[in-house]
Order: sequence, then C-alpha cells, then structure tokens
Amino acid sequence: MNGQLFVVHGGMVAVVDRPRVAAQFETAKDAFTYDELDELLTPYYGDRDPSQTFAATEVLALRRSTG
Repeated sequence: MNGQLFVVHGGMVAVVDRPRVAAQFETAKDAFTYDELDELLTPYYGDRDPSQTFAATEVLALRRSTG
C-alpha cells in the first residue's frame, strides 16, 4: 500500500493529491477520552472554513473526456 487515493466512477479515474497534516493534538495520557477530543476538536472545526475538508469536492466536477 502506498497511500495513493483514486476516485473511480464510470469510465473515469482521478488521482487525488496526498493529504497533509493540518493540525495535531496530543494528550498527556495513554489515550484520549471522548470528552477530551470533543473539547479539542469542536473549536477547531467550529472556526474552520467549511470548504477546507478532505471531501475532494472538485472531483464532483470531473467529466469523462470524449476526445
């Protein structure tokens, strides 16, 4: 596995660029609790531009070329 992401539908394959680390959160414990994650991630996503996700929304606009 090389981590490459392909979006395939119909007769089209799109290769998606690699994801990047946008933020990092750490805990002093062995693992996060659900409450701790909620406290960290809710403000992060609440203040984030909704268009900045890993949804690959531009893939929806792709059309199979007929050339």
